[in-house]
Amino acid sequence: DVIDAYNASIVATSYGGASGLAEGMVFDGIDGYADVTPWQFGGEPMTVEAYVKYDALNVWSRIFDFGDGEADDNVFVANIHTSSSLRWELFDGVRSSTHDVGSIFTSLSAWIHIVCT
Repeated sequence: DVIDAYNASIVATSYGGASGLAEGMVFDGIDGYADVTPWQFGGEPMTVEAYVKYDALNVWSRIFDFGDGEADDNVFVANIHTSSSLRWELFDGVRSSTHDVGSIFTSLSAWIHIVCT
């Protein structure tokens, strides 16, 4: 488990091909994911930050995907299809707000810092 440094009641538990290491969560790109303790958010501005290192650009590889199920109050950041472009999308069940960023993964296996606001 990885415990949030700001709020210790929020814990990320790894499943499938994911594991928690000192530097954070590591995913296998196949079936790994982290289940995070639910918390209330929305209705206010938000910022999400991550350090990311892709070894391969798989189909819609999520950096994060918060929601109550498919097409149900989702917030996600992922590479677009198999491209090196990034998408930040918010969907409230009725409306979608999509923000695409050009090619940001200029080199695989290199760390990049992503901040979405």
